[in-house]
Amino acid sequence: MIECLKRIISEHQNLEPAGGLLPRRVAIGSLPGRVSVVTGVKGSGKTTLLRQRIHQLIETGVPRENILYLNLADDRLYWLQHENPDLILEAYFELHPQKRGSETVHCFFDEAQALPYW
Repeated sequence: MIECLKRIISEHQNLEPAGGLLPRRVAIGSLPGRVSVVTGVKGSGKTTLLRQRIHQLIETGVPRENILYLNLADDRLYWLQHENPDLILEAYFELHPQKRGSETVHCFFDEAQALPYW
């Protein structure tokens, strides 16, 4: 299971950032150590907004390895509905052990409602 998570995390870290998308007139606010939530109706551009924020982070010099993106509605993650979500960070830090406690990791979870009790 953890190998599946590591594979999906690596896939997203190796994708080209989403530049060239229609810019949204909304910014995702952030406070260190706090969670920001993007809500809206289906098809309103939430995923595009997340992808643009990831692109902005990369453009400002944040290494791709410091960005954790998961679409929790991915069929390959169905099993995660019955497991402890802490496995996500465990998988990430197995991929990048040097990041634990030493660097900021930006986490983006799309379709978080796919996990019960999230």
